[in-house]
Amino acid sequence: LSTSGAFGVMVVLMSTAKINDWNLYGSSLGVVNFFQVVFRKRLHRGVVTVVLGIAGTLLSAVGIMTHFTEFLSLLGVMIPPIGGIIVAEYWVVKKMRKPLDDTREAETLPLTSPTWVPMSLVIWVVAFCVGKFYDGGIPALNSLATAFLLYCALGLLGWVKPYGTSTLDDEDGSSPAPAARATTPAGAA
Repeated sequence: LSTSGAFGVMVVLMSTAKINDWNLYGSSLGVVNFFQVVFRKRLHRGVVTVVLGIAGTLLSAVGIMTHFTEFLSLLGVMIPPIGGIIVAEYWVVKKMRKPLDDTREAETLPLTSPTWVPMSLVIWVVAFCVGKFYDGGIPALNSLATAFLLYCALGLLGWVKPYGTSTLDDEDGSSPAPAARATTPAGAA
């Protein structure tokens, strides 16, 4: 206030409010989209925005930022193992790659996919623990390498097995016929 006057204070306050507005808008769209895709439930965007705004304000008031670095460090060892598992499956183990190869030419996704792969969850937890609790090296790289190597070893030994089958559905809930899923060339419509 003493260096730039009331105008300077207003600029800082308004720019902070605008940045927070952008963050809240993106967060609410992410939450609404998540519930629509995962649970097939439509939420009102305005209500979600207000709830997230109140939750963010309350968390800020209780001092969530003092734990933010810890949270980012935790994410830094939780997320890389997922990439290690994906890369190991696609390029080395190749147990679930054939459906992708079969539909590549048509530029579509496979109609079915495994519902879950329990061993990949076990590998993810082990890799997370290595990244979090092993003191040598870089934690993110330790968790990534552990997941990659474990998935390769257990996958090639035949211990990684998918269970269940999920079907790719259209938005209306019906599975399209393969011919209907083919993409039309540009200009053909």
